[in-house]
Amino acid sequence: MGKYDSYIARVTASGNTFQEDVMSSTKRQAYEYIMNSPTKSDVSIFNIIINEQGKHEFIEVDKKVTIVSEKTGKTFHEKSVLFLPDEDELIGTYMLYKNRMYLATEISDIEGYPQAFVEHCNYFLDIKVGEDQKIQTGTNSRGRPIFEYITPTIKLPVKQSSKIYSELNNSQVPLPEGAIMIKVPYHKDIKIKVNDEFFIHGDKIQVTTVSSDDLYFNSDGSLYGYYTVRGQKGDGVEK
Repeated sequence: MGKYDSYIARVTASGNTFQEDVMSSTKRQAYEYIMNSPTKSDVSIFNIIINEQGKHEFIEVDKKVTIVSEKTGKTFHEKSVLFLPDEDELIGTYMLYKNRMYLATEISDIEGYPQAFVEHCNYFLDIKVGEDQKIQTGTNSRGRPIFEYITPTIKLPVKQSSKIYSELNNSQVPLPEGAIMIKVPYHKDIKIKVNDEFFIHGDKIQVTTVSSDDLYFNSDGSLYGYYTVRGQKGDGVEK
């Protein structure tokens, strides 16, 4: 038996290994399935970018052909999004589908069938991004500059709920009275800390915990994913 016989036996006429040819065939089938499906639809991918003026913007950055399906019993609140092969998206990605914004909170990384599981974002929240900016707003009677500190914010869609998922009984269970949970995508400039305050539906919410359990590292060392922010309703109301 020759030195390279075992290798030659694994390589097909195409120059690929048998496994590579099988995967290539699987991807072709998945591609044809989606492109020929009567239920295929476009999904817009949104992200936070920094424009030429150095300000943060929430804009559409891509559009992808997908098949969007409802998760059993979830109607429009939770969906699965099947992408073309090699066109998957990361956890923490925003997707616009039928004029509703969704946040990817889980993925299936089966090669050839990339899929994201998304949750409907049901509120827009003003969230601090970057550092406070010192801006001159005028001068005093002595001609000295008057400064004001401005907190830059960006309005982002978030998933907010008064319930959490319980693995014990495979269902949603209510949080303690007045508690609320918010899912916010990771971005290096998003700043959320314990004791920060938000207003949701007119109620003041004080942040009690910020969980990074759903942050992950890419192969290049960059972070992606989302924060789970837990808050408690206070006495204040939005003016």
